[in-house]
Amino acid sequence: LGDSLYYSTLNKYMNDYAYGNAITDDIKSSFKKYAPNPKIPYDIFFDQWVMKPGHPILQFASLREFKENNGDTITQYIIQQKQSAINIPNVFHLPFTITFYGENGKKSTQDIIMTDRVYEGYVKLPFRITKAVIDEQHDILAEKDTVSGVFLSAESDYIPTNCHAIVYSNAIESRIKVFSTESRDVNIHIYTIQGRNIASISESILSNEQKDLLLPDLQEGSYFISIQGMAKPILLNWQHYKQ
Repeated sequence: LGDSLYYSTLNKYMNDYAYGNAITDDIKSSFKKYAPNPKIPYDIFFDQWVMKPGHPILQFASLREFKENNGDTITQYIIQQKQSAINIPNVFHLPFTITFYGENGKKSTQDIIMTDRVYEGYVKLPFRITKAVIDEQHDILAEKDTVSGVFLSAESDYIPTNCHAIVYSNAIESRIKVFSTESRDVNIHIYTIQGRNIASISESILSNEQKDLLLPDLQEGSYFISIQGMAKPILLNWQHYKQ
């Protein structure tokens, strides 16, 4: 609503019910009357913030770049709500801002309204991403995530030269080859396009070793494969089709 409209409506509510009694529905009715058309409907807002406990936990499930046919670079991001407990809303309806940072202090923002447990968005940016921040100005009460360098870039030089990974398939199975010039313990996580983690693999890789690992038998479709523990995290887009 903004401070001006919020305090104006609050003053009108207090004047309307001065020297009398009021309940929660009365203040909600006042906001509906004096400040209509909010970003989030008042019934939903009061239910999740006044009538129930808890707060949202927001995390990036993926952040990646890809090139369109016309050559433009598009950034795709997926944000998940991770809160989970008795009586806490499974989904908070939230308006907030995502801030994208590039080299030399460049930045761009995008305002979104999240009304589901998973939000997928796209943005065209005039710079390479170095970091993305959820609700940098702390406008909402939430645990929030920052992502730094965890994405698949449309530019080949984003992939570190001392580690790489590739997915390949045949008529029987799908596998991933992972290579590193240094000994590392890596964790491989597979996500649906909606950002749900459906499988994980942990493996130790010796110096200058290439591991050839079997991937789980999944339904055909698009998946993200996140590889953690390397010199730089790698995110692959896996188009899985059974031959």
